[in-house]
Amino acid sequence: MKFDLSSIPTNATVTSASLQMYAFWKNGTNGFPFSIYKISKAWNENYTTWTAYDQGSNWNNGGGDYGTKVASFSSPGGYDVPKWDNFDMKNAVQGAVANPSTNHGWIFVDDGNDGHGYYTSQYTNATQRPKLTVTYSTPVETRHRLHEKADNTGMLAAAVRGATAILSWKPQGAANISVSRADGRVVMERRLSGETSCSIDNLSPGIYFTRMNGTDRNTEVRFTVTR
Repeated sequence: MKFDLSSIPTNATVTSASLQMYAFWKNGTNGFPFSIYKISKAWNENYTTWTAYDQGSNWNNGGGDYGTKVASFSSPGGYDVPKWDNFDMKNAVQGAVANPSTNHGWIFVDDGNDGHGYYTSQYTNATQRPKLTVTYSTPVETRHRLHEKADNTGMLAAAVRGATAILSWKPQGAANISVSRADGRVVMERRLSGETSCSIDNLSPGIYFTRMNGTDRNTEVRFTVTR
């Protein structure tokens, strides 16, 4: 069984993943335990059988080749069929999303010599085919960018990324550069010696002033850290 998860970003955090399968037959006395494993190689749905995973290519093991166990269940409901069975696949889906190149789907392996019958994606009634419902969140990247050039010459600029300020300037003669908060507290001061940029990390929220003083320039840029 395989679901297309390519629309979910690889850096997403899966908050829930519910697999629903419609059971039409069960037989056994051991509580219907089974495990789900990652299939270890790509397979072609049009040609896959018990012995083959593609046209002219056979599994190493009958039924399919698999590796890591991703879940274990005891099928709920006993002999109460037909009915929907629901399985928590959160961890399995998280692994598949984070590593799409190794997502070849899952195989169900009976652990108790019981029997299960579930409709597949080929069943004529589409409403009773397997369903995977996934909810997820993605990291929110907050960016702030502010340029305010006191002399309108473009000699000095400040770009803010979260709690980091990146200062850049044109190489033009000797100069000193300093950064201070609105209350006058200096957080950085240095003599320029050929470099054209620097960064200041872990700034707390507030208004800052960057000043450049030299033989051929006196300019100031204000920037705001909000994070």
